[in-house]
Amino acid sequence: MEARFGKLESLRAFQEAVFNGVSAVGARPAERWRGIKVAEEFPGAYLDSLAVEPGEFRIPPNEIAQLLPQQLLMLQVAKNALDDAGLLAKGRRETRLRAGVVVGMSLDLNTTNFDLRWSLNERDERRDAVAPALNATRTLGALGGMIASRIARELDFGGPCFTLSSEESSGLRAVEVAVRNLQDRKLDLVVSGAVDVTGDPRAVLAGDMLSAYAQTAARPFDSSACGANPGEGAAAVVLKRLEDAQRDGDRIYAVIRGLGSASAGNYAHALERGYQDAAVEAASISYVEANASGNAELDALEAQALVEFRAAEVSGEGPTCALGSAKAVIGDAGAAAGLAGLVKTCLCLFHEILPPLPGFQSPRAELAARANPFHVPQRPLPWLRDRAKGPRRAGVSAMGADGSCLHAVLEGVERAPADCAVERNQPLGSRPEALFAVTAADQQGLSAALAELEAHSRRNEKLAVEALARSWFALGHSDGKHALAVAIVASDVATVTSRAREAHTALASAPGRALDGRAGVYYSPEPQGLRGEMAFVYPGSGNHFIGMGTGMALEWPHVLREQDSQSQHLASNFMPHWHAPYRLSWQSWESEAAAAVVSDQHRMIFGQVTHGVLVTDVLRSLGVHPKAALGYSLGESTSLFSLRAWRDRDEMLRRMLASPLFVNELAGRCDSARKLLDVAGNDKFEWKVALVNRSAREVTAALSQSKQKVFLLIVNAPDECVLGGEQRDVDAFVSALGAQAWRIEGVSTVHCAVVDGVEKAYRDLHVHVTTPPEGIRFYSGNKGRSYEVNAQSAADSVIAHATRGFDYPKLINQAYEDGIRVFVEIGPQTSCTRAISKTLAGRPHVAIGASVRGQEDRASILKVLARLLAERVPVDLAALYGRQSLAVGHQAVKARSAGAILVPIELGRVGAAAKVAGVETRQSALFTVPVSASVPAPITVPVPQSAGLSTYPQSGGLLAMAAATAEAHGAYLATAAHSAELLAQNLSFQARVEHAIKTGEWIAPAPINQYQDSSTVAGTGSVTESGTVHGSPVTGHSSPAPGPLPAYNREQCLEFAKGTIAKALGESFADIDKFPTRVRLPDEPLMLVDRIVSVRGEAQSLKGGGCITEHDVKPGAWYLDGNRMPVCITVEAGQADLFLSAYLGIDRETRGERRYRLLDAKITFHRALPSPGETVRYEIEIDRFIKQGSTYLFFFRFEGFIGQTSLLTMSDGCAGF
Repeated sequence: MEARFGKLESLRAFQEAVFNGVSAVGARPAERWRGIKVAEEFPGAYLDSLAVEPGEFRIPPNEIAQLLPQQLLMLQVAKNALDDAGLLAKGRRETRLRAGVVVGMSLDLNTTNFDLRWSLNERDERRDAVAPALNATRTLGALGGMIASRIARELDFGGPCFTLSSEESSGLRAVEVAVRNLQDRKLDLVVSGAVDVTGDPRAVLAGDMLSAYAQTAARPFDSSACGANPGEGAAAVVLKRLEDAQRDGDRIYAVIRGLGSASAGNYAHALERGYQDAAVEAASISYVEANASGNAELDALEAQALVEFRAAEVSGEGPTCALGSAKAVIGDAGAAAGLAGLVKTCLCLFHEILPPLPGFQSPRAELAARANPFHVPQRPLPWLRDRAKGPRRAGVSAMGADGSCLHAVLEGVERAPADCAVERNQPLGSRPEALFAVTAADQQGLSAALAELEAHSRRNEKLAVEALARSWFALGHSDGKHALAVAIVASDVATVTSRAREAHTALASAPGRALDGRAGVYYSPEPQGLRGEMAFVYPGSGNHFIGMGTGMALEWPHVLREQDSQSQHLASNFMPHWHAPYRLSWQSWESEAAAAVVSDQHRMIFGQVTHGVLVTDVLRSLGVHPKAALGYSLGESTSLFSLRAWRDRDEMLRRMLASPLFVNELAGRCDSARKLLDVAGNDKFEWKVALVNRSAREVTAALSQSKQKVFLLIVNAPDECVLGGEQRDVDAFVSALGAQAWRIEGVSTVHCAVVDGVEKAYRDLHVHVTTPPEGIRFYSGNKGRSYEVNAQSAADSVIAHATRGFDYPKLINQAYEDGIRVFVEIGPQTSCTRAISKTLAGRPHVAIGASVRGQEDRASILKVLARLLAERVPVDLAALYGRQSLAVGHQAVKARSAGAILVPIELGRVGAAAKVAGVETRQSALFTVPVSASVPAPITVPVPQSAGLSTYPQSGGLLAMAAATAEAHGAYLATAAHSAELLAQNLSFQARVEHAIKTGEWIAPAPINQYQDSSTVAGTGSVTESGTVHGSPVTGHSSPAPGPLPAYNREQCLEFAKGTIAKALGESFADIDKFPTRVRLPDEPLMLVDRIVSVRGEAQSLKGGGCITEHDVKPGAWYLDGNRMPVCITVEAGQADLFLSAYLGIDRETRGERRYRLLDAKITFHRALPSPGETVRYEIEIDRFIKQGSTYLFFFRFEGFIGQTSLLTMSDGCAGF
């Protein structure tokens, strides 16, 4: 696939913008509107220019700039798509006879510019300001069907190639045609593309009159939406039959399961037909890429249709289908919009990510009017699924202004977790923070390494910070065997520089002082990783927060892919619709989402466990491996699952959902507690758990004297305990104790005798097949020590803390005695880190959290790694910075070659608009072009009377205005005729002055239409030591008397044509005569150079140069046709580029092994063809030579004059050898 929209210049850039929810919509490029003044800003995703490298396409270089930009853009995008598919053979061409091209497109308004040019008087100098002259290249370039043909020719496809137009649904329509051809086995491969360049002022202003564009970023489906944004670009996909792609080992982004279409705006019918064609239920679709653009009317129709179509799916499990629209990122890209949505959805399926909808806050009324299965992500989310339910599926919709509706049903591909690892690495792109490590055997070595890091960052100040980290890692400054390390976390290169310098200063001034990372620098003079072991710490329930772990799953997606391969019900385990969360409205959402999680123990428990497994897998994938696992309450079970002592999470899910333990017994009604505390079934009962700032000794003593039914559940720290009981009893006890209390939300009635009534069921729930990992000790909270893990002992440990609670300081002290010095809390949050720090206060240790609320997940992980590096705990930085990456921020900026052709997106110049009677327009849509020296005056085209026009009520006003304008314009042309002659003389004088300044030679003017026989001109030209040929310049015509001698007369030109180059140009060229061939002028009768007046340039330098030649049109000349010099001969007489290229040294490079070929040129005539008695002067310039492989090209041009009057202009000339 490939996509290019606005400033997003590649598929990868498009992907990163989509996944990060970053809009490509920006300010309207003022230079493209050529001085048009409008009040509105019209922000959009506008293209800037296209760059084409020499040899990139089989198109003559001088034709490239004459193509319509949309043709060139589509050609580049299609070719890149084939390259992305691995089907563009390097160094060889492969013909595919059963491959075709289908392109969806719309009208490029620049094709209408020629008509405006033709409407102007041929002598009107402003024709070129309106549009260039139509030639063969532009004629082909203005034909829409040429897009597909050019692609087929470039890619050597032999099958059908054609374009189609279906307004905004053109792209999906092109895919539909391609799919049907593949299904019918008429083709084996199809490139489907779509392109639209919609930023033309005429298109934007017309579109704004029909439906106002937004003046800020568009907000599809949002209640505050106020219009779409213009967007431009192209997309392409390479399609094959699934079985063929699998057989050929192709990387598959997604599978098109079905396509449905309808007309007359019947969106629901397109949905129905799409799912029928795909043979799948609409309820299996978990993402819909909608047509929505921010256009209120169309968004309302689509929202209503979607809700009505899928309303029956609503269940108690919450939203199941995400909504999105690429138009929030790239604007409304017209004919390319539908295909952009399909490419986006394929990327989502491939990377298993649900994309955000930028700018969305609250749904429009049609989405919120009734219950439905939709949610709108505000941030990227992992696209979790239950593998037992089949692959991920998505729908892609497009609606055209012509009433066409299409819906494509896409499906993900089952693949091994490690497949396409490079492509699926860091799908969100370069991270905005990075980790830098320097290691050494001593502090002196650290100082030297820090100085080198500072210098390295200064040398690479323009890199993205993670690109700098990758380059620094590649230099090998992170030796795990070194005793000391400094780690730096920074978000930009300047900060890396300053922090490296600050660390260097700190080491010099206080070498024994640790740097704890609060300033972004980590250093330990006595690393704890060398003095003890590292343990993972798993907290208990009640630490959850909304969105926990989401960032880690996106930054290290391979972790979830592995878990998906190990589970049939991964989504059900994660319950992402509660924890992500999935919502349709984001107003006041946080408290609602948190309350929803707390209200259900299953959500609390599974959220905690899956988060622990996720963070553990992320850290282990980064080379962080614990020697011990310490669980706090639920953390014991989490540790067993996370470290794979227990592996069947699906079985635990099944047991939990089938058990009443956490529905009514230990949560909800709390029946077990009611029974123990003798609370009647209908009486109000609320269990409360609170943390109090009192020691276990104080709490135990108070409980022995208390009448309240309160339980000491957990000794949390030396001065903290956790209490539980009926709310009124807990409140009364805390008050009597005189303590402060903090309620812990969402926990069940465990860690006390309440569990005794359900002990067997609770224990049975925790008996699992157990495979303890090697080298890891597991600790029991209740026992306060490590134990040998098996199925029975693990269940015993869990039931022990569930029925009798535990003493956490006892556990931590024992682990410390066992040699643990570094404690990494897996999270969520850092409650255990705080308790450990209190317990071990005054003793050397490190306690850090890997999942900190309020911090981005990636930042939390980097900070943990930095601290571990400083403490010399092994970390695999290669997993961060040593693997191949396709992230945009990691790639070196590709400089354009010297021969690259830059094609600006130049749109037609528009004259001043007039108000037309009877047509209601928005005032803001009017625009004017100011008249100045640099901007052409407004052009008004006379409108002829026609029957068609007269049928419109406003035609009378139009014709009256046109007639008046025509009369004024005619007066202007009459006045300007004489001025044009004066201007031509002035320009001729300026040209002669410029020539004199550059060469020191003055070309004097002379009378026009004087004829002098070439036999009267004789002389000898010679090449000086500096390589310049001196000849006496003459005018562009003959004088009555013999003039100064030319550099080369006709005889010398004939010698160059058929004799030796040594005689023609001198002995310095003699060795060239020994080559098999050389560049020559033609022999008679086609030798049309009667004299070479002068030559400029350094001989044999292969640099630019010039020459002036003349041809005399004699009476009775063999080529005369109607007593005129024919067009072909008039052009051919400017043939001395052959001479000039030889003089400048091309033969020395080709050594006679390559021959001259004229590749391209553009000719414009300015007057009638020459007639006998006139002399044509050709001023020829070679601008530059380039080498492309073994081929040499040179670019040249010339001007032809008869006297002081321009005859013709040859521009964009290209020849090669």
